[in-house]
Amino acid sequence: MSDSPEKKSNFKKYLIAATVALSTPAAYLTGLSYYQGVLSAYGISSDAFPLATTDIYVQSYFAIGYIILAAGQFSSKILNWCFSTPGLYWISGATLLLITLTYAILKLNHKSRAILSRQNSKIEKILDYLNPKDNKFTKACALIFISSYAIYVIPTAILICAVSWWTLPVTAYQRGYDMEIEKVSTFRKLGCTKDNKTIWDKCFTVQDENGKIIHEGILVALSTKEIAIFEKSGSYIFTRKDSYTIKRKIH
Repeated sequence: MSDSPEKKSNFKKYLIAATVALSTPAAYLTGLSYYQGVLSAYGISSDAFPLATTDIYVQSYFAIGYIILAAGQFSSKILNWCFSTPGLYWISGATLLLITLTYAILKLNHKSRAILSRQNSKIEKILDYLNPKDNKFTKACALIFISSYAIYVIPTAILICAVSWWTLPVTAYQRGYDMEIEKVSTFRKLGCTKDNKTIWDKCFTVQDENGKIIHEGILVALSTKEIAIFEKSGSYIFTRKDSYTIKRKIH
């Protein structure tokens, strides 16, 4: 018994170490999925613009932040509905219904206890007879049931682990995709307009050495070798030249 606290301490250490070990690839996968979702909204593969590992972890930070923000906004809507007139009516009605059901169940439970108390002796005799300690047939049935239970538990545990592992990356991918699709939809309707939150235009222009505009639209991705821009006619990926100038208009 003296080593029990030590075993608990070791278990906590192993649990912390396992959590840290799993959180690193999980964060990487979340950031990569978010980045892929963003580019996918413009029909661009992430292979065309690979990110450094550090940048992927930064993307993971933003992805988790956006997911938490979305969850907060959803919770805020629920709270606002709860304190609205229809919400208060619904909650009051549901509360009264639950109180009524609970009272009815307690009353039925009280009556059933009175009936069971009369049949207690018969039930005890049957339970004693079926006790696995005294009845080998019942013991065999119990062993088979416990053994077969593992057939359901193990696949269920694997399924839960798989769903848990992929839930955050899939959510991050969808969040990145939905955010950019909204930008695409607005751009296709209104074109290049002022960003409501800043003084800058939403579009970028790429100009050649003569100042001629080659492309104008949403700047999707930028690397040392290539540029990706989304225009109303579609996405364009082209080689970045030293003579090119990337500009953004101020309003």
